[in-house]
Amino acid sequence: MNISKTNKTRRKERIGRRCAQLLARERQLLGGLRDVEQEGICNVLDGADAMDAASGFAANDVKACLRELRAVELLDINDAFQKLFDGTYGVCEDCRKRIPEARLRLIPAVSLCVACKRDRERLTESQAEFPEWGGAHIGADSDRPEAFCGQARRRA
Repeated sequence: MNISKTNKTRRKERIGRRCAQLLARERQLLGGLRDVEQEGICNVLDGADAMDAASGFAANDVKACLRELRAVELLDINDAFQKLFDGTYGVCEDCRKRIPEARLRLIPAVSLCVACKRDRERLTESQAEFPEWGGAHIGADSDRPEAFCGQARRRA
């Protein structure tokens, strides 16, 4: 019984540490989003020459990417909080095995073990190469050049 209490105490301490990490990262991301929003989008066409316009477009692209990356990470953090409350935190979404503590320490909002993450990346890479190839219709439209075009899908 004493061992059981010790294990429960350790688990609560680990969860408390993960919660603190997630909260700290969430605050950092929200602060970064506020900074990017305050900078605003450059108006690149008002009296700008070609070089200024190109620089402004690039800055806008970087800001948009930063916003998107931060928003995705905030969603991951929200999911991690939900899992903490559900009791499923630290369990891989794909294989349902425990995610190693070292991985959770490094990336507290992680939802996949290393093996499942690699599998998803391989799948995403193959879909990015040939996004229209869903399996059943491979080669069906291969004589059309547009069959080989398309955008890469976002992370799984």
